[in-house]
Amino acid sequence: QKTVVALALVLAIQKCDPAPFYLFDEIDAALDVQYRATVAAALRRRCDDASAPSQFIATTFHPELVKRADRAYGVSQRNRVSRVARVTGAEALAFLDAGGAADDDDDAGGNDQNNEKKTKRKRRGDDDEEAVAEEEEENSDEDDDDMDV
Repeated sequence: QKTVVALALVLAIQKCDPAPFYLFDEIDAALDVQYRATVAAALRRRCDDASAPSQFIATTFHPELVKRADRAYGVSQRNRVSRVARVTGAEALAFLDAGGAADDDDDAGGNDQNNEKKTKRKRRGDDDEEAVAEEEEENSDEDDDDMDV
């Protein structure tokens, strides 16, 4: 409920005093499917408003916002270097369907595997830079598949 109230307040302010663009980070994370679809529709209406059009940039791990978006971008990481690439809506939805979408109990950033590796290194005492660099190089192919939409 707090998320819905906060979004309603932001959209009400946006209606009275519009800005050219808004940046939202996982605003739909705490919402159920029905509310995510409603928020996506509200953002779409605001984008299409001829009197005061705005751009909304949002990160998400759920398909409702992606389905209403004009464009989708994927963010991947390899060797601690992020890459941003334009993807089609179908590619973004396929990524989410393939497990890119976080479950409620999972870390939304998909970093559980990385956190587990760091914990194992600490237990082994492998905190020195060389050991970390070698392990990251070995796992660099795995990291290339991580993508946020």
